[in-house]
Amino acid sequence: MGGSSKKQTVGYRYRMGLHLALCQGPVDAVQEIQMGDRTAWGDADRAPLSSGHGLTRISIDKPMLFGGDEREGGVVGTIDVMSGHAGQGRNDYLMSRLGSSIPAFRGVLSLVARKIMFAANNPYIKPWAVRVRRFTAGWFDAPWEKWNAEVRTWDEIEAREISVGMNPAHILVQCLTDPHWGMGYPQSTIGLSFMRAALSLSGEHFGLNLIWTRQRASSARSSTTLAASSTPTRSKARLSSSCCATTIGSKTCRSWGLTKSCGWNASSAPSGASYPMN
Repeated sequence: MGGSSKKQTVGYRYRMGLHLALCQGPVDAVQEIQMGDRTAWGDADRAPLSSGHGLTRISIDKPMLFGGDEREGGVVGTIDVMSGHAGQGRNDYLMSRLGSSIPAFRGVLSLVARKIMFAANNPYIKPWAVRVRRFTAGWFDAPWEKWNAEVRTWDEIEAREISVGMNPAHILVQCLTDPHWGMGYPQSTIGLSFMRAALSLSGEHFGLNLIWTRQRASSARSSTTLAASSTPTRSKARLSSSCCATTIGSKTCRSWGLTKSCGWNASSAPSGASYPMN
């Protein structure tokens, strides 16, 4: 007698649609997406990147990121990186889930996960973090001294050019001139002393990488930058490990240079589902 085989459910894969706001946009580039402290897309390399890198629809195919189906699964799917530029339109996936009356989410960098597989056997979402770069994007008007905003240096050990961070003089100028969150002075009032400082700092290969997550006066931001710039050690600034939890219409964070931000749900796309593994 022949026996009939019956499929058994040995586990579940979990999928979900998400919209995560990261920081004030736009930015120059998105370099890396981490989930559960593991790289799902991109890398943490310090090589210079072209403007617009990663600001598109990206595909992730890491089914073994957390150990595969026998453990906690992996990440597979498509993510829309929304830079938040002034001409950004509404996202088609969010409209399909939430309706056509949603905003375009301009002015904020965000990710839209299009019902990606994010785990297996464990329905909890692991922490996300995104490594971004911003030097000349996000200025109210044309960037001040655009050619000198990113500080680079030559790495003798690796024999290549690397990005150090944003010129501290440029951070100060943006704090002074931005009319929305800064002090609103015209760029025409920025004198030669700032230009000389920018040249000196880039000549010393000194850049800063900052995330600002608190609502404080622009003068406080400027004081922080001045304090960091006046330290006697001219070592290369490391990637910031500070994280920000940003919600639309509430607290915002701003990034300068090479930084890593944590994502937080900006809008709920009710599309979660679990699928049995037969």
